[in-house]
Amino acid sequence: MEMEASLANERLHFGKMGYGCQHYRRRCNIRAPCCNEVFSCRHCHNEAASMLSNPFDRHELVRQDVKQVICSVCDTEQPVAQLCSNCGVNMGEYFCEICKFFDDDTEKGQFHCHDCGICRVGGRENFFHCKKCGSCYSIALRDNHLCVENSMRHHCPICYEYLFDSLKDTTVMKCGHTMHGECYYEMIKRDKYCCPICSKSVIDMSRTWKRIDEEIEATVMPEDYRYKKVWILCNDCNDTTEVYFHIIGQKCSHCYSFSHFGAKKKTVNGSLGLMQTLSIPHLKGILLLCYETMEVSLRMLLETRGEGRVLVLDGEEAQDVLWFEGIWQSAHNMGWVGIVVNGCIRDVDEINACDIGVQVLGSNPLKSNKKVVGDKHVPVRMVGTLIHDGEWLYADNDGILISKMELSI
Repeated sequence: MEMEASLANERLHFGKMGYGCQHYRRRCNIRAPCCNEVFSCRHCHNEAASMLSNPFDRHELVRQDVKQVICSVCDTEQPVAQLCSNCGVNMGEYFCEICKFFDDDTEKGQFHCHDCGICRVGGRENFFHCKKCGSCYSIALRDNHLCVENSMRHHCPICYEYLFDSLKDTTVMKCGHTMHGECYYEMIKRDKYCCPICSKSVIDMSRTWKRIDEEIEATVMPEDYRYKKVWILCNDCNDTTEVYFHIIGQKCSHCYSFSHFGAKKKTVNGSLGLMQTLSIPHLKGILLLCYETMEVSLRMLLETRGEGRVLVLDGEEAQDVLWFEGIWQSAHNMGWVGIVVNGCIRDVDEINACDIGVQVLGSNPLKSNKKVVGDKHVPVRMVGTLIHDGEWLYADNDGILISKMELSI
């Protein structure tokens, strides 16, 4: 009997850590119900699906939908279970029936969080689930972080990978927003010290503010500008104050930081006169933020189906023309119903001839910057208001209204 038990136990653990892929060590493959193909894990499936030439064929596997697995030891296809029904091998030392998840490397400390609805690593005793943020955080952050509703159910603002089920470590910044730890440290290494989402300072900037104070004191402004005042919107405290203008920077009179936007709204070019009221079901919004590192072509974006959405393009209130000529009509033809530009445009006559709603800060006769690139699905700040992906946008000639839900108008 002891020998039989020993043989059964040996069979149970046969091949442990000897099978799997770059993501997990396991003794089974999964059959993806969405495309009926066999993959080592859902990440292998998603990587392959993301490379399909037709963008409309790209998709992701829902882990809970997996029904069939194939034993890597005996090649038997069977319903999801921890033990192979044919050879009796344990297909994963850790097994979650809810997530249909197998893993032989139990040193990761896997556990299933019922509130998150997925399995996580690191040991249950080292994490707690924050109800408002909607995710598991290290116990070091219990009562020690600023809650942002569903802060993990977004994409990393740097690499744009979805954070909630990412395999990479995540950092929670002082403002409560989240991003990959490696992206955070790369951002700091490049001397970027504000949150890419809300622009609040992510580290203690008091020494920097003191240095700027010293530079301002040592730099005398010309007589014409010495007593000029401007309105600023502070990123750190969200207070709007009138302060003395200085070429070095403007200091918030509330929190004494130099992190701010200009708060005065520029005049909208009245000659456009065509902004229709836009009721956009799911502004699943293609939102663009124009920084040097982004790689998405605006022209390519507008060649995709708009499906009744609005494009919000951020030029950071600059006077440079950020819109590419000759594509207003093509944007309308592809189903885009409105375009909001936080900056300047040209080709006003062409716009007037198109049946598409447009709101801009102004016009400029200069040609657009052909090198402008952008990123998708990131928040855009316009005149102190942060516009998020998925919100509803309503507009007329008097202005723009942003809502988190559909309004009855």
